[in-house]
Amino acid sequence: MNEKNELTLASGWSYCNEQILEFMPHLKVDEEISVLEFGCGDSTIKIFDYLNNKFSKVSYTCFETNENYGISHEKIELVYYSKVKKAVLPEKIFNLILIDGPTGKSRMHWYSKIKSNVAKGTIVHIDDFDHFRQFEKQLNKHHTYKELFRKERSKKGEKSWLTVEIA
Repeated sequence: MNEKNELTLASGWSYCNEQILEFMPHLKVDEEISVLEFGCGDSTIKIFDYLNNKFSKVSYTCFETNENYGISHEKIELVYYSKVKKAVLPEKIFNLILIDGPTGKSRMHWYSKIKSNVAKGTIVHIDDFDHFRQFEKQLNKHHTYKELFRKERSKKGEKSWLTVEIA
C-alpha cells in the first residue's frame, strides 16, 4: 500500500486493483466491516490492510484448501477445509464476500452455502466468474441481486469478474 491509501495488487493469480477498488464505494458500512473470502493468498493481506486503513474494525475470515496459498496474519482468521460441501461457515452476516476458490467447478456450491451469511447490501465479488457457466447459474438460483460490475474475458488469460449487491 502506498501513502495515498491506494491498493496495489499484482495481477495474474491475485486480484487486480480495478476489480477491488470499483466496488469499495458500494460498501454500506461506516466503521466496521466483516469480510468472508474463499481462496486466499498475497492479495488477502493487501486487501485486509487496505480495509484496515478505511474502517475502524475489520473482521476477516478466509477459507482455503491449499496450504501453499494459506496466509499467516494475526488479524485474519484462516480456516482450512477439504470440500466446499463439507465446509462449515460462521453464523454471521458479512458485508463483503470474495469468491476466488477453490479452483474448478466446486466453487459453484458457495452460493447455496452463503445464503445465511448475506443480507440486503452485502457485496459478493466473484473472480473468474466465467470459467464455468455453473458459477453464475448457481448465483442466480440462490440469490436476488443487483449487478454492479461485470468484466468478461475477450481472450484466454485475461481477468474476469462479476460483482453484485444482494437485494
